[in-house]
Amino acid sequence: MAEYEDFLLSLQMAKELKVQKLVVFSDFELILKQVRNLCQTKHPRLRSYSNEVWDVIEQFFLGFNITTIPRDRNMHADSLAVSANSFKTPQLTLLEYHTQVKYRP
Repeated sequence: MAEYEDFLLSLQMAKELKVQKLVVFSDFELILKQVRNLCQTKHPRLRSYSNEVWDVIEQFFLGFNITTIPRDRNMHADSLAVSANSFKTPQLTLLEYHTQVKYRP
């Protein structure tokens, strides 16, 4: 489910950037097969994700292609995704910064 949500967020971002032709490279093999209609989406929730992906693709993109990248050739992107997933924003809200004017024209 998280992979579909990532995919949908990426499609939405491309839409906001007014991308007209999109080529997607991904190692989410199950999603790729479901989006390409190479395998059936039996689970109702996954089917709704798949339908939402196709709705976005058909409404906003003039050209669309999706390609599989083996995970062993996608290690850099995978490590970035893991890092982003585990990132926690600092909770300190009361930060104070001291500045000193060194030069004033």
